[in-house]
Formats: sequence, structure tokens, C-alpha cells
Amino acid sequence: RDALPGATTTTTTTTAPASMQNLSSSSDALKQQLVERDARLSVLRSRLDMVERENEHLKRERGTSGASASASGGGASRGHYGGGGGSGGVSVAHVPPTGTANAANVVAKAEVQELKQEVNKLRSMLAFKEEEMLEARRAEDDSRAKLREADAERTRLAAEVRAERRARATAGQKRATSATDDGSDAAAK
Repeated sequence: RDALPGATTTTTTTTAPASMQNLSSSSDALKQQLVERDARLSVLRSRLDMVERENEHLKRERGTSGASASASGGGASRGHYGGGGGSGGVSVAHVPPTGTANAANVVAKAEVQELKQEVNKLRSMLAFKEEEMLEARRAEDDSRAKLREADAERTRLAAEVRAERRARATAGQKRATSATDDGSDAAAK
């Protein structure tokens, strides 16, 4: 009933839109970051798929070249340089590069995993900010309701004061009229 709750409510309502705007802008920024991370994640997934396909292709090549080399009696396929394949040429063992496709695969998977974690973190931050926005909206709605209640109470009290003043005014007029009536009755006697 005092003026303090209304004043506190007014202060709350003036700061609530500013905090709502800050929460909204930070929420928009988080959404933008989430979109960017999703795009990077998509690119990395496609790179990972490409590396995995290349890895499978290399495994198949190694399997077929290993089978043909073992059938010919050698452990690794050999290429002959110079001399037309005769005794004067240099024989070099062709070993497929091991670990390069796997290393790229592991790195890509690690990047994807890291981005997934970052996306999850951003999603949780976004959910938190949205929850803060909801709480701020609830607080603003509550403060508006309190302000309406205080305004209704003020209006009710003002009506009571007016009614009391009217009652006093009419009571004063009745006393004045009765005093004049008593005075004229006494003068008539």
C-alpha cells in the first residue's frame, strides 16, 4: 500500500527491457555461432567421408597389390627403372605410404569431435540464455501485474478518500442546516 512497491516495480520494468534486449542480442549471437559451427562441422564431415573413402580405396589397392605380389613370390611390388626391365635396371620396392590416410582420418575425426563438443556447448549456452530470457519476461510480467495491482489499490483508495470527503461535506451541511433550523426556531419563539 506504500509507494515503495510501485517505485520498485517501476524501476524493474524500466531495466527489464534493456536486459531483455541484451539477452536477445547475445542469444542471436549464439545462434549465429551455432550456425557457423554447424557449417564447419558439415564441411569437416564431408572431408572425413572423403578421407575415409580414400583410405578404403588405398586398403583395397594394397590388398590387391599384396595378393598379386605374394602370388609372384615377392613381399612388395617392385618397379624396374632403366634397362628395360633387364639386369642393368635398378629395382625399387614400392611400398604404399602407410599412416598418411589414417593420420588424416584421425585428425579429421578429432576435429569433428571437437566441433561437436563446441556445438553442444553453444547449444547449452543458447538454452541457458533462452531460459534467462524467459525468466526476465516472467519477472517483467510479474512487475507489470504488481504495478496494475498497486494502481488498482491507489484508485480504490482515492475513491474511498473522495467518498469520505463527500460524507464529511454532507455531514457538515446537515449540521449547518440543523443549526440554522434550530436558530430560526429559537428566534420564532
